[in-house]
Amino acid sequence: MQIILNPQCHQSCGRLVQAYGIIETMKAIDWSPVYKKYKGKWVALADDEVTVLASGETAKEAWEKALKSGFKNPILLGVPEKLTYFVGIIESEI
Repeated sequence: MQIILNPQCHQSCGRLVQAYGIIETMKAIDWSPVYKKYKGKWVALADDEVTVLASGETAKEAWEKALKSGFKNPILLGVPEKLTYFVGIIESEI
């Protein structure tokens, strides 16, 4: 079993982690170079979640290009055209 802690999770997560004795931390990933180059496209990423293996207008296109290049199980990411953030149900552009 793997538990990934949410940084905003407090006592209840701590009790859960103590019960299972497992802690794994999440590292931040800087996707800004991917965003700048592939806005509005789909990308197939390597296991490191940063290296772009292929891209396309659709997820299927990016997937197929990555498979043709020899990568068996790429991670698909839809890169948004605009970066936005939200808290609850409020959405704003950056």
